Amino acid sequence: MTNCPCCYSDRIIRIGEIPKMDTFAGNKLTVALPRNDLFKCKNCNLHFRWPYLNKEQLAKLYQEGNSESWQYTFKNKVDWQIAANLIKERFTEGSILDIGCWDGKFLEHLKENYNLYGMEINSDAAIKSSKKGINIIAKNIYDAQSLSFKFDVVTAFDVIEHMENPLIFLEFMSRLVKDNGTIIISSGNTETLTWKIQGSRYWYCQNPEHISFINKKWCFYAAKKLNLQIELIKKYASLGRFNLIKSISDVMQNIIYPITPSLLANFRKV
Repeated sequence: MTNCPCCYSDRIIRIGEIPKMDTFAGNKLTVALPRNDLFKCKNCNLHFRWPYLNKEQLAKLYQEGNSESWQYTFKNKVDWQIAANLIKERFTEGSILDIGCWDGKFLEHLKENYNLYGMEINSDAAIKSSKKGINIIAKNIYDAQSLSFKFDVVTAFDVIEHMENPLIFLEFMSRLVKDNGTIIISSGNTETLTWKIQGSRYWYCQNPEHISFINKKWCFYAAKKLNLQIELIKKYASLGRFNLIKSISDVMQNIIYPITPSLLANFRKV
């Protein structure tokens, strides 16, 4: 048993065991990862994996990750579309920092009117991002706290779930944004019906790099703690426009993972 990594409360409950997977950041692991359980904090409502690898071990695995993984297009990323429209509504120009920018495909769609900056721990992905005209300022948010300038917008797509303490991560983001600026975060939502039904065997828990899982209640808890104002919470289906093949894929993941995680690992490779 452990305390909540966010609020350090001991009011936590075990939801269940998270089945093992043998891949990390697109690579097959040669060393088995430890058995994990999914917990929920009754104080701040964070859901989290325990135990998990330490910061140094995780950093090494991310750096060795396959830069061909996590290939997305703008038209298929609903959160990117929502964020881009929001940025354009609020700022006709300015600076944007994308944390965990990977190969820069989100920022690439904003290059005409904004100054673009990124953080990326994977060297190959960072090089691809730089070739798109994005200024890579650091490997991760912890290395960027000495920056002397701030940004109009700071974004993090599918990143906060990789953080040991998402509250500290959000606090660091708030230090990098201007007083009248905007922070945009997207991640999975533990309050979805399918997650509530399947618990620790929900497919979003499958990736060993996913450590922390947030929801609307946690967002309001974090905003109050950090004196931030929540202006918009937008729920969306990650699928976006209807796509038959993607729909079948998502259904198969939800069916296969609770029954046999190892089969899902092979299914994802296909």
